Amino acid sequence: MNPSKPRRPVCPALIICEHVAVDTENGRIDIHNLINAIMLETIPAELRFAVHFSLTEGSLRTPMVVHEQPVFIQLTLRAIGQCWVKLYANGELIAQRWLSILRRVGN
Repeated sequence: MNPSKPRRPVCPALIICEHVAVDTENGRIDIHNLINAIMLETIPAELRFAVHFSLTEGSLRTPMVVHEQPVFIQLTLRAIGQCWVKLYANGELIAQRWLSILRRVGN
């Protein structure tokens, strides 16, 4: 292994949710309202959500979380379809997942 190159981390958790609350006083990270798809009535639409991820040292055999963090996203969606949520570390893609954007039809 090249000692000058950082070890490739592993991402066992890439979670899309409505909100993440970091409670340092009680030592908790609370993930609220998981999101698998977003249903929109109108396009374009302004959205806010969070992506929470965990990174380990590069092994799932004896995982040791070395970094865990929420990222808060605000964006304008201009189309129905699929979009990727991707996580890079040291310039390398280490995790990705789909987020479905659907059109909401009347009740």
